[in-house]
Amino acid sequence: MQTKTYQLTNEAGLEVTFRDIRIEEAPILASWMRSTEGTQFLGQGAFCQSQESEVEWIQKKYKSTDSIMIGVESEGNLVGTWGAHEEHYARWGTGSMLGNKEVRGKGIGSLAHMFRTWYLFTQVPMPIFCLESTVLWDNNLKIQNWGSYKALYKSRYRNVGYSQQKYHFDGKWIDCMHLECHNPKFVDVNRLPEELKEGVEITIQILNWVSERIERV
Repeated sequence: MQTKTYQLTNEAGLEVTFRDIRIEEAPILASWMRSTEGTQFLGQGAFCQSQESEVEWIQKKYKSTDSIMIGVESEGNLVGTWGAHEEHYARWGTGSMLGNKEVRGKGIGSLAHMFRTWYLFTQVPMPIFCLESTVLWDNNLKIQNWGSYKALYKSRYRNVGYSQQKYHFDGKWIDCMHLECHNPKFVDVNRLPEELKEGVEITIQILNWVSERIERV
């Protein structure tokens, strides 16, 4: 599924562009997927991805009707991606990666998550009831993906449970945390626990915040 190009700027002046990934950027994606620094929290380790396989993957995403992949650009450079795909009816799984480690911790991930929520809940033609995401979180192994958790929490994803020894990475089976973000347009708030109710209320604020600042370019 292809999309238009958008720019989102926060109060501090940080500007991030969201756009389709270009075929000529396949080598960049391949380098990220071959790096353990880029994939350490994906639950699957580094891949020996070729440029050809990345080109094929990009083309497949262009044609897909039940998945989306967006490039994250900062200062004119592709620094990451986010994606979403339909897992069950109206429930979409989401994921993201900042492949350029130099931009991590600067707020780009948070803006990407908030834009993703806005885009999927307001711009995609099919109704989406809930967004789901997972992060590696294993207290026994002292593996906690705080970066992704903080960005997701700021975007009003909320913890709904854990899976034990879900992913195999670096010779170990690792637990993960499951988080959800509900679409205020469809969810029955009265049936949610208090923390998820709070999440829905602030999701409305995020949707309004992005709507006020987003620009098509």
